[in-house]
Amino acid sequence: MTAHLWPASDGRMWSARLEADGWSAHVFYERVDDPLGPLVRVDALLIGTLLAFMSRDVKTLRVHGAVSRTLLRNLDELQHVWLKWRPELYSPITIEVDAAADDEPGGEGAISAFSGGVDAAFTVYRHAVAGAGWHSLPLREVVMIHGFDIGLDEPDVFDRAVDRSERMLAGTGLRFSRVRTNLRDLPTRWGDNFALGAASVLTLFADRRDTGLIGSSEDYGAFFRPCGSTPVQDWMASSKAMAIRHDGAGFSRTEKVTELAKWPSAIDNMRVCYRGAAHDRNCGRCEKCIRTALNLRLAGVESPTCFDAQFAAADLRRVYFANGPMATEWKSLITEAERRGIAEPWVRDVRRVIWREQIKATPPGRLLKRLRSSG
Repeated sequence: MTAHLWPASDGRMWSARLEADGWSAHVFYERVDDPLGPLVRVDALLIGTLLAFMSRDVKTLRVHGAVSRTLLRNLDELQHVWLKWRPELYSPITIEVDAAADDEPGGEGAISAFSGGVDAAFTVYRHAVAGAGWHSLPLREVVMIHGFDIGLDEPDVFDRAVDRSERMLAGTGLRFSRVRTNLRDLPTRWGDNFALGAASVLTLFADRRDTGLIGSSEDYGAFFRPCGSTPVQDWMASSKAMAIRHDGAGFSRTEKVTELAKWPSAIDNMRVCYRGAAHDRNCGRCEKCIRTALNLRLAGVESPTCFDAQFAAADLRRVYFANGPMATEWKSLITEAERRGIAEPWVRDVRRVIWREQIKATPPGRLLKRLRSSG
């Protein structure tokens, strides 16, 4: 079966019509602060939609436009990653294009995907505020994406999140840009596709930047697979015009927060919450808010003002782990507390939460065997 990607541009935004065996979808990208202009290469549209096609048992994808030759080579390798990680969900596809372009960098400096959270703030801090030694890149710009963690139907919420981020970045000299896209509406697993989505947005800026940064979620010692963003595969969304880099995996979340504590505006304006009713704020009592507050305590920051409320012991005891990476992050809190000689009451509570969640996640037979062996 042959699927099709039909690109279009109206001089302001880029879009694509996707077709595959009776299924169709429409994807758009709009660079809010300055129009995208003519669509010369279809790189960004292909990066963002690749997994959607791979999930539909497509044999051939016909892209009706020019695509970077380097990107095509990298996406072939990226397919191998997901075919190994999720063979039950994805199928290999042959990509055919109108033209394979031999492109070169047309921009200068780096741009980073920016949400206002710990990982994004750390990337800005190490490249634009403190410097990262030989690893430093000339970071010139950040982009916030409307349509990812804040829906397109919440423009006022997004505007408030932008205000919060601009307060954090004041004085850095970074250019601040915004992009609107409905990419998340595609019927794909967002946990698999979110970094490709970010890479596709970063590629929209290849006219003026040559490197795109995606802040790491986990460090090298803890990252999980399959995962939408790891050092293994993020670079595979690169072309010669836009090199995509996974940034910051040499640091745990607590280590990132410890560095960010030297940048007060980052701590004051950080946005990490995804469960609270207001997506532009931090509720202070959900799992991620509590975990981040404990990261901050380990870094010596008590009662940070970025949270609407300070969590109580009862909030901490209600935490549950939705996935393996989340469990690893909580275990790392204990490791850091032990390393730093911290024995406050919350450490005991975290141990109890970890023990309870381990019991819940252990099959009954294995749990009985463990209990017998322990006594």
